[in-house]
Amino acid sequence: MKIKHVIGKVSPIVDDAFAVRKQVFVDEQGFDLSIEVDEYDEKALHLVGYEKEQPIAVARMIFKDHGVGKIGRVAILKPFRQQGLGKLIMVYLIDAAKQNNLTKLQLSSQLHAKDFYLNLGFVTEGDVYLEEGAPHILMNYQITQ
Repeated sequence: MKIKHVIGKVSPIVDDAFAVRKQVFVDEQGFDLSIEVDEYDEKALHLVGYEKEQPIAVARMIFKDHGVGKIGRVAILKPFRQQGLGKLIMVYLIDAAKQNNLTKLQLSSQLHAKDFYLNLGFVTEGDVYLEEGAPHILMNYQITQ
């Protein structure tokens, strides 16, 4: 898988990210299309993984205050899951966070993905909550330089 990224501007990479996000979160998981694209997309780091020029994996990272990055919209197209691509994406994002001198990463994990993030070194914070009707939990990752 070849990974490309861009920070918050109109580009074919962002278009590819939106296409994968729509397929996974809207078409497959049933989330409302109106919440899939938001004001954070204009400033976020968008990451897209390609297989033979086809976008198959995505994530975004929002740069918040005080050295914190918020990861979200992590998705892999169904035929490409269980191949370690999610881990590749997350390692890439952790490296990008280090390069941007961030000290902490946060994400809102769907509950079914919690163990995936725990295995990467994230820790849970607080109780399970509903986000768009799906159970989620807040998770954090402390970055060491």
